[in-house]
Amino acid sequence: RGANNVLRSDSTAAEEASPVNGYISGFNGGGFDLTPGTHGSYPSGDVNRSGRTYVAWAWKAGGTAVSNTDGTITSSCSTNAAYGFSIVKYVGTGSLASVGHNLNSAPEFMIIKGLDDPLSWAVYANNPSNYLELSGSGANNSTDASNAWNGTAPTSSVFTVKTKATVNESGENYIAYCWSEVAGFSKFGSF
Repeated sequence: RGANNVLRSDSTAAEEASPVNGYISGFNGGGFDLTPGTHGSYPSGDVNRSGRTYVAWAWKAGGTAVSNTDGTITSSCSTNAAYGFSIVKYVGTGSLASVGHNLNSAPEFMIIKGLDDPLSWAVYANNPSNYLELSGSGANNSTDASNAWNGTAPTSSVFTVKTKATVNESGENYIAYCWSEVAGFSKFGSF
């Protein structure tokens, strides 16, 4: 989310700007720079504590985001359609809406997180009847899916959000990570 901005995938916490040590301080041509230390009351959330092992999910889409007006909500998209990945930022309306993603093919997998309030990470997986929460342990829930996706599969230009707060609370800023399948590169399914 940028230098010193923190989202925790195992938490519903809102995004926080972290001016303290122990997080990514900047980006360079081949990766990112870290500051040493711990992060206050979240010692398990730091990224550079001595003696610990870490993994980094580093997704770069298409560089600087561009405005997308394909949906009823204007979004900002950083997209690499060749690799089937788009980072989409939008502001929720609280009512049925569509959001442009710039992929030129329908996303098969999406992870969406509200940035301002403590909301779960919503997960769309291959079907508008599927709804999971990344930061939860619950099973697929078709009622939540209906309230999140309105029973509507993404198209080659937009995805649909309904009234569920995890995807479309009025005035909430959201970030959506969207993936479409690319032959020989990515495939999404279940087992």
